[in-house]
Amino acid sequence: MPRAAADRFLADRSKAVLFDPTGAAQLRALGRWEQVATAFARAGASSDRVYAASDAASVLTVRVQAVGWRAPEIPALVAAVAATANPDGGYGLASAWDAYQDGSVNPPRTSYTATTAGHVGPVLLAGYLAGAVPVELVERAMDSILDLRMGHGGTCIPYSSSPNDRDMPCVWNVHFGAAAFLSAAGRATGWRAAQAASRARTALTWLGRLPVDASSGYWSYSSAGGGPQDLGHQLWTALSVDYLTGGRVSVTAMLARSLWRVQARRSHDYAVASSMGTIALSDCRYATDPTVLTYAGSLERGMPYAYKVLGAQAVRVGEVCFGAVSAAGRSRVQAARTPSWAGLAVSPMLG
Repeated sequence: MPRAAADRFLADRSKAVLFDPTGAAQLRALGRWEQVATAFARAGASSDRVYAASDAASVLTVRVQAVGWRAPEIPALVAAVAATANPDGGYGLASAWDAYQDGSVNPPRTSYTATTAGHVGPVLLAGYLAGAVPVELVERAMDSILDLRMGHGGTCIPYSSSPNDRDMPCVWNVHFGAAAFLSAAGRATGWRAAQAASRARTALTWLGRLPVDASSGYWSYSSAGGGPQDLGHQLWTALSVDYLTGGRVSVTAMLARSLWRVQARRSHDYAVASSMGTIALSDCRYATDPTVLTYAGSLERGMPYAYKVLGAQAVRVGEVCFGAVSAAGRSRVQAARTPSWAGLAVSPMLG
């Protein structure tokens, strides 16, 4: 966040801190988030080529954080995101990939449900709600998912548009993340709203037969079973399930146990940093948590565009959780008006 804004905040509370240990801890935490934002800004200073949908959406996210949706350069960045869309309206990797590592390689124009519903869709939806993204872009993204043939007897949202992935194990972060995006977008736009709501209800039928590990609060990665999934995918799954069910049960169960802290210590890369910021934004009590503060600035394995997004995320934590004012002049109240699901869902899926 800007130095002047931090200085004003510190000045306003300096006397109280002398007699307020809690306030002192908050000031230290705010200073840490400022350090994180600065570190990521430096790491992302070199320009990188926008070569795929998630990169373009991230560049748009960063610029909006700095100047708002109404700035004159935003339409060109929205157009850059739209230019990465596949013919079906979905988004992918722009390169061939063997998604399930089974020897079946998907072509570059494959639309991946996670890219559409996790990386790009929430940004488009937030832009539409701000009046800066044409509704057609959101509708086409919805179409690309709603038009997929469901797997597992019509109960699982597929991993991608490729026939190679049609009858494979149901991947929970993709399944629930897509259902949450469809639900939010259908409510906001009215586009195929009944189908979107039906898809969300169908997605939730898995919850009664999908065990959550009691010791970790995590789900496995897919219907094939196995151990708990990684932190970023678990967090997206939990946020999505909670959005669909209207509560905080999944995120609360996850954060009440220790696995997410163990995973943060073990990986401490840019994906973990994204999860730390998302956790803070999902519940500001975690903005001062020692694990979150320690790993929110993890720099390993990231690309410049990802570091820019993480820097913007750290600034947003300062705005939302500590009341600091951004360069765009938004207050804590104004920042908090951003739809919570649309603003959060992209973060743990960064990159």
